[in-house]
Amino acid sequence: MPANDLVKTITKEESIHRYLRGMADQQAAISIGTRDKENPRTFSTHIARLDNKAQKIIIHQPTPSDWQSHIKPSEGVDITCRTDNGTINFEGTLQPLDEDESTMYCHLSMPSEMSRRQQRTSFRVSAVQFQSQVTLHLGSDDETTIEVGACKDISQGGAMIFLPRCNSNITTGDDVNKVDINIVDIDAVDIRINNLLQISLPAKICHAEQTGKHGLRLGLHFIDPDPAQLNALRAAIVQMERLNIHRETA
Repeated sequence: MPANDLVKTITKEESIHRYLRGMADQQAAISIGTRDKENPRTFSTHIARLDNKAQKIIIHQPTPSDWQSHIKPSEGVDITCRTDNGTINFEGTLQPLDEDESTMYCHLSMPSEMSRRQQRTSFRVSAVQFQSQVTLHLGSDDETTIEVGACKDISQGGAMIFLPRCNSNITTGDDVNKVDINIVDIDAVDIRINNLLQISLPAKICHAEQTGKHGLRLGLHFIDPDPAQLNALRAAIVQMERLNIHRETA
């Protein structure tokens, strides 16, 4: 493992289910790898839904479609998924959902442990547990278009955001005149609102991906944040990660 990787082991059932729901919501691609050293194979799929009662992860039929020739029902497999919050790894077994050969679904066993890996050099903290609003100011000063969404994760260098409905033709490489990011944490026990971050700065679109009929997932690269902005980002990232860890281990 590279020295600049940060790995977190997750064993709390609620946290595991939250990561799996996030993978399903993002329609993130899942890789299923065999453990045959002489002839290793990798199959791809997506999560369709979670069956928490039966402790199963319902997935679409993996591709290539000959997976049953390489994976036995009792044979362990390695599952990997690259998400907005890092790379998720866990072990399990893969089986058909039922005896009907025409079924469109299979299932993975629900893990009791998983790991999340992300790069320290561009440390990103998940923002999914917090309330956020992101406002993009696009176009020229004479004709500005506003798009509003939520922040999914953030680092000192950029952020991953989701626009549930986007009317603009946004593509990779586009400049954003200004992005406003506001993130708050609401403590339901103490009925307290903690303002974690409020920042405005220019950015560039480094990744654009259509999700659903109207949604858009965007990777933003912040352009030349000043020292005050970097300090605000750094403080918010530290505080958010502490809150995330506390909730995963509580």
